[in-house]
Amino acid sequence: MKPEITKEWTVEKLLEFHPETSRIFIRYKLPCIQCGEPVWGTIEEICDEHGVDVNDFINALRKASIE
Repeated sequence: MKPEITKEWTVEKLLEFHPETSRIFIRYKLPCIQCGEPVWGTIEEICDEHGVDVNDFINALRKASIE
C-alpha cells in the first residue's frame, strides 16, 4: 500500500510513487519533473507559487492515484 499524498510531499516523491498524477499537473497548469520542467520543493510550495488551492490540488492527486 502506498502512503497517502500530503502537501508536504516533494513533487519528485509524488511522481516516484504516483507517476499517473502528472496529468493533474497539466490540468492545473503546473510544471512537473515528468513533464520536463525542473521542479524542486513541496506540493504546497508549487501551489502557492502558482496560485493554486493546495487542498483542491491534493484532492485531485489523491483521486487520480486510485483510478
